[in-house]
Amino acid sequence: MYSCEIYRVCKAKANVLRLHHCHETTTLTLFGPLFLFIYLAYATITRVEHCHRLMPVAEKLQRLQRAVDVNDGHIQRLRNELRLLDVTVEARRESDRQYTAQMQAEIRRLELDIAAIERLRRPAAAKHLVSSPPPLLLPTLPRPLAVPRDRLESAVADLEQQSERLASLRVQRQVLEELLRHAVSHYPQYNIPDLFDTRNELERIALERVMNAA
Repeated sequence: MYSCEIYRVCKAKANVLRLHHCHETTTLTLFGPLFLFIYLAYATITRVEHCHRLMPVAEKLQRLQRAVDVNDGHIQRLRNELRLLDVTVEARRESDRQYTAQMQAEIRRLELDIAAIERLRRPAAAKHLVSSPPPLLLPTLPRPLAVPRDRLESAVADLEQQSERLASLRVQRQVLEELLRHAVSHYPQYNIPDLFDTRNELERIALERVMNAA
């Protein structure tokens, strides 16, 4: 009888263990894919959130790169305009030198003509005084020199052209000075004043005008 009781107890324990094992197996079979799905969903959501956090940083970097490219373009344009200004100023300077040389030659020629006319007038005046002295001494006014009309018109036209060229150069200088002031004040990292040659008087004066106005 005692042996039968032990047998029933052991059989009951075996049934309980079998039921527990079946429950765990059923739980794993039913909820295993669900746990795997939840894990994959969590990993995906975490990755998406990380990407969303990185997207504003990437967009800001792209905007900064575009701004840098635009600023580089502005600086390159200003440098090209400076080179063009140097070439234009040098061409104008050479033209002014040629015009000055022509005017000096014209002045020397006029002086020679005046001297020749004076030499011709003196003997004629002396001969006239010796042959027939004037009865009354009247004050004599200097006779104006006869200058050809076409020469006067040509000189006036040259002066007008020079005035127009000077006015155009003055406007160009003001525009370029304004661009340089803008560049110096907005882009100090490029050290634009260092590009000027202070040993050159014209560049030194231009730099002083830009820096004083800036």
